[in-house]
Amino acid sequence: MIRTWANYFKSENKSETILFVLLSVFTMSLPFSKSFISIFSVLALVFSIYIGLKNKTLVPKFSSDYSWVALVAIYMVYLFGLIFTRDIKLGLYEINKEVNWFVLPLALFLMPRLSKQKVDLLFFLFLVSVSISSLISFAKMIYASDAGLMNFREVNFISHINFSLQISFALFILLYSFFGENSFLTKIRLWQRIVLVIWFLFILVAIKSMLGLISFYVASIFYVLYFIRRMTKGKVRSAFLIMAIVFYIIPLVYVASVTRTFYAHHEPSYENAEKYTKQGNPYVFDLGKKDKENGYYVYWYLCFEEMENAWNERSTIKFYDRLPQGYRVAETLQRYLTSKGLKKDAEGVAALSSRDIRNVEAGIANYIYDAPVYAIYPRVYETIWEIDKYIRTGDPNSQSLSQRFEYFKAAQLIIDKHFWIGVGTGNFKDAYYHAFKEMGSKLHESNYSFVHNQYVSYWVKFGLFGLLFIIFLLFFVAVKKNLFRNGLFVLFFVLQLVANMGDANWETHVGLAFFVFFFSLFLWHTDMTKAKDMQKSPRG
Repeated sequence: MIRTWANYFKSENKSETILFVLLSVFTMSLPFSKSFISIFSVLALVFSIYIGLKNKTLVPKFSSDYSWVALVAIYMVYLFGLIFTRDIKLGLYEINKEVNWFVLPLALFLMPRLSKQKVDLLFFLFLVSVSISSLISFAKMIYASDAGLMNFREVNFISHINFSLQISFALFILLYSFFGENSFLTKIRLWQRIVLVIWFLFILVAIKSMLGLISFYVASIFYVLYFIRRMTKGKVRSAFLIMAIVFYIIPLVYVASVTRTFYAHHEPSYENAEKYTKQGNPYVFDLGKKDKENGYYVYWYLCFEEMENAWNERSTIKFYDRLPQGYRVAETLQRYLTSKGLKKDAEGVAALSSRDIRNVEAGIANYIYDAPVYAIYPRVYETIWEIDKYIRTGDPNSQSLSQRFEYFKAAQLIIDKHFWIGVGTGNFKDAYYHAFKEMGSKLHESNYSFVHNQYVSYWVKFGLFGLLFIIFLLFFVAVKKNLFRNGLFVLFFVLQLVANMGDANWETHVGLAFFVFFFSLFLWHTDMTKAKDMQKSPRG
């Protein structure tokens, strides 16, 4: 295969070869390094301009195809937003962070058009890079405690959300190869690609990004429809459609089942509850608090004196010490005992195994979280737990999902006041601060942040006009270049659009680079004028 790759560069001059190498390194940096992404994107632009000047194609390119304006114009929106900015320092930081709306589109637009083999090679290299990164991340998961990692979000080189989206796209590249779309992947045996698909699905679950899972779930519906469209036999198509419907219903049923289990109640009524411990001390029942763990009330059967004495005999970390997560041992132990259906007394602590003690010391508040990395139940349970607590108490602190709800409320308040043109590129931090104060949020100031929704974030900064303008530019240029006739692009685009509802991916360095690079690659280096890929039959 290496010999085959070498053949693609025989007829090229040295500058174009260097440019493609830079592009390849950039592609392989996406799951690994923010620094390399920045360095090699700029180098790619410099070499593209150099080749354009050398070949005298720079001016003709700019004048014959204006599609580059669409993406660069999004960067201009950020520059325009500086006009309203009081916090110039933050505004310039945003301008720098969003520079890939300018650098990457121009780099890929100005460079000589890539052959299909080179585009396939870039997809292949991206797949290899994601595979290597996933293997390293999994190894770090296995040895997390030895490596000093506190949670699953720390095992990846980049944000777990960004990585989950890259895994999802890698999955779609693989699945798409079953139709013979990639000249490199089709050289890999079918069973090997199937194994890789299973591996990526496993890792997608293991890194526990609910947003990544949901985005893949929704985007994969389009893949199934695409697959069904290519089938020629009616009976096979009907059978596959039924299987697909069942496949998509199962997760919904599963979530409903976990929710039902969460709200199940295993305690007797207060009137029938035991009022004293085995040592004769009275239990405390806080009937006003409805917090639960696995169907048991957290604030029932409390005897702190017995808990403290029993715990201090079994652990070197004292009962009222704080754990790295910020909670006291007492709080974590209380929830952990509850999760196992044990009373919060000396007898309950004595019933804990050595592993349970280590779990509490590690900040694990429910025994179900002590599960294999591939277990999805704990993540679903945790999500329901956060939502339930937020609804009951209105306290979003130390809960990532609940805090997102609070950020969204603050964003709504800002939008109400700056509906049409937003607050500007650098004023959003101050706007959120005042919004949290005005709404009387229970959030600690240390937890103040911004809305995790790309479209709402644009609305806050640039108003409804700015939001609609950005969306229009992306859809306009995609339609103009016939990109929606490319099945792989559709999967990529839908994946991004869905993910942006749960995070501001295009306002993170890696998330923006990932999107703009592949969007630009589809835009200027794939030929969809004949839509050939829609005519082929599935094959391995």
